[in-house]
Amino acid sequence: MRERRETIMEVSERMFPEVFERSRAETVRWCEKERGRIAEGFLKALGELAGQILSGEEDDVRYLSFSCLHSSIFLKKYLVRMELMGQGLYSDPPLAEAYWDAGDIYGLFERDVEEIKEAARKSTPRIRGYETDYIRYGYAPYYHRMVKAFIREMLEGMLEDVHAPVENGEEQVKILFGEYMGEADILFTVERGILCEIFQDICR
Repeated sequence: MRERRETIMEVSERMFPEVFERSRAETVRWCEKERGRIAEGFLKALGELAGQILSGEEDDVRYLSFSCLHSSIFLKKYLVRMELMGQGLYSDPPLAEAYWDAGDIYGLFERDVEEIKEAARKSTPRIRGYETDYIRYGYAPYYHRMVKAFIREMLEGMLEDVHAPVENGEEQVKILFGEYMGEADILFTVERGILCEIFQDICR
């Protein structure tokens, strides 16, 4: 079984960059066309997250995390989990959580997976459903990077002085993007006051 999986992934991984580059260009054009609607959905989800924070709890916020959910990839739902978290990060329950439907960005993902699977069938016939999931899991990071770029661009337009140093570490909030309960990159480190102002504006 291991040899069969390795054969499938060897063929698939060779195809990933070429297939993605074609779909990436198409996805960018689509997202530019639908930018207003997609941005509105993102802000609505962020507003739902911000609306869960009660007065006084904002002082506990240390992280704003955007997480890709591999389970949603397999369910074809393409959700991004948003969380506000305290000092304990994943060791403590989140202070607030919401979900953003990033389906527009993942719109061509399944088409790509089918194209890659068809190519892999030439060397490995009768690819089963769970074997297609190997391809999904290996290919998903290409689309996650597009989601990361979109979120970064949205936040850049909302944050001010995001690169300014914050002297008091207790007043910092790190904005993260990564795999849920896994590794994450720091997109920005901002003053909590700036983030609270943004949340207040969104919730108005």
